[in-house]
Amino acid sequence: MTCLPLFGGLLLFPGEALRLLFGDPFVSASTALVILAAGRMVDVATGYMGNVLSAHGETKILFKNSFVKLAINVGLNLALIPFLGIVGAALATAGTTSVLNIILVAEAYHVEGIQPFTKRLLKPFTAITGSIAAVYAATQLLFDTVPVWAMVPAGIVFVGLYVVLLLVLNSFYEEDAEIVEAVGAKIGFEDEAELLGRKLANQN
Repeated sequence: MTCLPLFGGLLLFPGEALRLLFGDPFVSASTALVILAAGRMVDVATGYMGNVLSAHGETKILFKNSFVKLAINVGLNLALIPFLGIVGAALATAGTTSVLNIILVAEAYHVEGIQPFTKRLLKPFTAITGSIAAVYAATQLLFDTVPVWAMVPAGIVFVGLYVVLLLVLNSFYEEDAEIVEAVGAKIGFEDEAELLGRKLANQN
């Protein structure tokens, strides 16, 4: 839920983000940025199954996976970069990450009988999809080319809409409340975080 709005922001404003951070010459890399961000979201969504296998002592599997990762990465880079340039490199990197993580999910399920996907994931993905669609439609209606300054109000609306949809869909659970309380205690807002955590936990 924390990573999805960052990913959504890059989907909505890849060129604007690159222009703001690095200047106009880098805007041409916006497609590559979206592809790389998508690869990282696959990594996040699959739940770090490599750590699960490592904790259960399955180091041989991880060792073999490293060779698979190398082979996929080299193969995709050789196949895609000559034809697609930087986009090909991004596809190779994101593709390697995605394929390896899917393999790790299958291995963790085969070895330990666990996997990271539940129906609960549908709620934040529904919230982010609705938020992206609404903000994209609004920006396309208002601007022919989205100016950099528009990222600020659009970003505020986007995040606000995402949070509202999360609450409407009852997307928070007891574990989420525990994380909120722990973070609040670390940054000096223990009482406020505890109150928010109780409200989130009481949703379900």
